[in-house]
Amino acid sequence: MQILPSGRAGVRVGDRVRSRGQRWLVSTIEPFDDCLVVTLHGAEAENDGVITQLVSPADRLEPIAATRRLRIAGRTAWRRDCRTLLASHGPPSMLRTAITARMQLLPYQLEPALAMVRGLGSRVLIADAVGLGKTVQAGLIVA
Repeated sequence: MQILPSGRAGVRVGDRVRSRGQRWLVSTIEPFDDCLVVTLHGAEAENDGVITQLVSPADRLEPIAATRRLRIAGRTAWRRDCRTLLASHGPPSMLRTAITARMQLLPYQLEPALAMVRGLGSRVLIADAVGLGKTVQAGLIVA
């Protein structure tokens, strides 16, 4: 990790900085002769998607202190982020609940849920003998 001298505090790759009146995210720091070339990505609405390079010490970079407080998210944003997180951790046919289950799952208990996930049916009738895990099967389908 490279450190860019900037006043009393150093700036590292991944830090947020303020330069030229806008906030930026430091993506790379490369030494060049007697200076450093810093690549920045926009970190606010006005410069979103903008990539620029600055030369230090000619351009001043002020580190922005990271906030460690909790952020309250709205219901829509929370659901969107949860869906994105779940969708990015495996193929759509994966039973995510079965991976983290705190019980011993038997192979036949997974069959109805896998059939639903793979689109092999829109309705399922679970008719097993008493004690074979119909509740477990239904829970996996719902999850």
